[in-house]
Amino acid sequence: MGRSRKTRPPLWLWIPWVLLATAVSWLWFEDPDKGIRNVLTMMAALLAATLGLGWFSLGSGYSGRLRASVGISVLGVVAILCTFFRVEGYSGSMIPSLVRRFGSESFDGVESSGLRRIRLETSSEDFPGFLGAGRNLSVPALRWHRDWDAHPPRILWKREVGSAWSGFAIVGGYAFTQEQWGGEEVCTAYELGTGEPVWASRHPTRFDNVFGGLGPRSTPEVFEGSVFGLGARAHLFCLDGETGDVLWERDLLEHFGLTQAMEEINVPYGRANSPLVVGELVILPGGGDESRRMAGLIACDRKSGEVVWESPARQISYSSPSLVTLAGIEQIVIVNEDSVTGHAPATGEILWEAPWPGPRSRHPTVSQATVAGPHRLLLSKGYGRGATLLELSVKEGELDARVLWRNRRSMRTKFTSPVIHEGYIFGLAEERLECVDLETGERVWREGKYGHGQLLLAGRLLLIMSEWGELSLVEATPESPNRVLGSVSVLEGKCWNTLAVAGNKVLVRSDVEAACVEVALEE
Repeated sequence: MGRSRKTRPPLWLWIPWVLLATAVSWLWFEDPDKGIRNVLTMMAALLAATLGLGWFSLGSGYSGRLRASVGISVLGVVAILCTFFRVEGYSGSMIPSLVRRFGSESFDGVESSGLRRIRLETSSEDFPGFLGAGRNLSVPALRWHRDWDAHPPRILWKREVGSAWSGFAIVGGYAFTQEQWGGEEVCTAYELGTGEPVWASRHPTRFDNVFGGLGPRSTPEVFEGSVFGLGARAHLFCLDGETGDVLWERDLLEHFGLTQAMEEINVPYGRANSPLVVGELVILPGGGDESRRMAGLIACDRKSGEVVWESPARQISYSSPSLVTLAGIEQIVIVNEDSVTGHAPATGEILWEAPWPGPRSRHPTVSQATVAGPHRLLLSKGYGRGATLLELSVKEGELDARVLWRNRRSMRTKFTSPVIHEGYIFGLAEERLECVDLETGERVWREGKYGHGQLLLAGRLLLIMSEWGELSLVEATPESPNRVLGSVSVLEGKCWNTLAVAGNKVLVRSDVEAACVEVALEE
């Protein structure tokens, strides 16, 4: 009996175990952000295991030889894992990805000898930048064929690309994106139909973050033959769309007087904002630091790169500006770190502002503000924040925003943005496809599993790319939860990149591959 008591965990050890188990159970019952829940669960499990191993090795009644053998074995396994493996990154739900420490180097790009000049002409099928022409994830003129059994999608080409979270812009039969080639950020152009490289414009810099990954995050914007882009380290550039030659460039860190260390405190996961062209201006979040200089938005002359205006100081998020009309007033809407604001396009003046907190490192904001009607704007984000519907109106000559509803459990999008169709919101929230009533904010259904992927809407159909590279066609209807009409596996790697479409061709990306999928259209 005496030996049995010595080999049982003592009461003082059971107390923290029970407290940890209770805390983890509360996390899963309360259903906060899944990533936060997974991190805290892993930390609790590691702490519980450490306490147990410490007691076994130092305070249990087992023989000294057994205690020493177990302790050395555990330390040996940990040492082997740390020596031969490393954490390459994390999924959208904060599950670590282990790779061999002495694996292959990152993609170094394509041979420059085959690159050439092109003739760039616009067409009605163009998808000129981030989330499409209206930055709303919707291509209303397209009608994809519903029967993928009779008309299966076909992969026209697939190729290795440099790591990045950039999507594609498509203009005139050519596709433009950003990549990391070794120690250089590169803006690249490919033939849409073949995937053959056309030109590449290189800039010597590299951004990597164990949580956010490697490479640029922004999607280029193509306008009147020029390609506008932003690197992860705030390198703003304008290229000749036919040759890839640099027309002008601007270092936003230098402009705002920032050091790299200051920038990484304010924007720890790298700049992800996609430039927006409005008339003669290219507009994007400015950033900065409270101790130096700061602007919520900065507008540059699109032909010269000279700064035209800066809006009042607001710290930036990872979202991108959109040109919208709300309450009858055309404006630039941007989600900042702590608020959402509407700006006059010509001057950057703030027309209205509403709170929308998003601490830069713990709860970063990526999702776009989505127009939900002539006077309404939908906000959504993960990390337990949920969704809010705002209504804008003009009062005494000024724009005013009021909250119609707020629901912390609905539409918790993380790296993607929702779409609105016939009075309902559809989006990927906490790894699943979710349908929410636009009028009430109440969830209608939440089904399927797509991880933190991306989607597009055409007609009544959603095209969804899962985080692990499976492309699915799903009906956007509140009556049929996650009605999948067909699926096909397309990519390897992690698919946080946005989709792009031109006619029957859909461009998809991951952090390691890109592909063009031909999807049948209705006749």
